[in-house]
Amino acid sequence: MTFQELLRTVSYDGIWTVLQTEYDSDNHHDAYLVVVERLKAMQPKDDGEQGTLFIERFFFEDDNIVSDDDVYVVFANDESRYSPMLMPWAEWLPLTADEKSVEYYGAAAFAAHALYELTFFGFTEEDLDEERASINESVREFEETLKNGTKPYTEEEYAALMVDVPTWAEYKKREQDNEHL
Repeated sequence: MTFQELLRTVSYDGIWTVLQTEYDSDNHHDAYLVVVERLKAMQPKDDGEQGTLFIERFFFEDDNIVSDDDVYVVFANDESRYSPMLMPWAEWLPLTADEKSVEYYGAAAFAAHALYELTFFGFTEEDLDEERASINESVREFEETLKNGTKPYTEEEYAALMVDVPTWAEYKKREQDNEHL
């Protein structure tokens, strides 16, 4: 089932319940509804690359262990995970919704998590285009800095940007170590 087909099978009320619960989206009911209706009616852009849309729970540490739901795409013949966050909306529609992810989360929650990712930069495709242009400009500036032979960050600034994300095995070990608490 494609992402667009999945959107057509779930009720907006179910999607909205998850968006409110998981993402505190109270002020965006109508904006999400407009996006859902637009996606249902939009012509998918199929560039021939077969991709699968996954959602997976992961854990990271920031004072306490917290979980989050990662939305990513894996393309055929490629094991890498890609963020679909900056993909044009029409390119999301032909993606196959991973059956195990849909089974684990349920169709409405799967759709809600994907919609949150899809609208991360705004509720219109123009918002997404602006963010993509801004990122491309930042990359261009960074490449220009490197070409000029200057370092964009000091060692201290670079170290401050790094985030320590524990692996699943490290998380489970910490969980076991803390069972007595």
